[in-house]
Amino acid sequence: YHTLGIIFTHKGLFKEAVGFFQKAYDILKNKYVDKSLNVAYYNNITAAYYNNIAAAYQGMEDYQEALECYKKTIKFYENNFGKDNPDVAKTYRSMAYVYLRIGQYDNALEYLKKSSILLTEKLGSEDPEMAYTYSLMGHVHKAQNQLSSALQYYEKAQAILRKKYP
Repeated sequence: YHTLGIIFTHKGLFKEAVGFFQKAYDILKNKYVDKSLNVAYYNNITAAYYNNIAAAYQGMEDYQEALECYKKTIKFYENNFGKDNPDVAKTYRSMAYVYLRIGQYDNALEYLKKSSILLTEKLGSEDPEMAYTYSLMGHVHKAQNQLSSALQYYEKAQAILRKKYP
């Protein structure tokens, strides 16, 4: 059911995707009542569930529900993988994108800063994940009509990606 949720998300059928993700998660919870049987598998699938359902809500433009799901994702990552897990930083970036979409630019930049700090600490300043964060920072500045700042972030992103993918 999880895979069907992903397929429906890619097809733009977000409401159906949410239903499949929910069904997959319900099965997972019932199957792994004793989570100690396979903790790593349970944690990875649960994290994927939260993240994918947030993306589906985002696709439906239900931004408040998407933010709630991303907050659950972060809490889950922090509790099970640690507060310094790079997936926490990627989820911060996803939240920033939602804030960009609803015009809350200060919140977007706040979460991008958190993402940037964590990614730099864990993966280094030249990791492609940083390029995606810089690119989104550029989008936020562009939306605020701060074009010179936007250009600086786009150039940082491009420099990282050119090094990684010449």
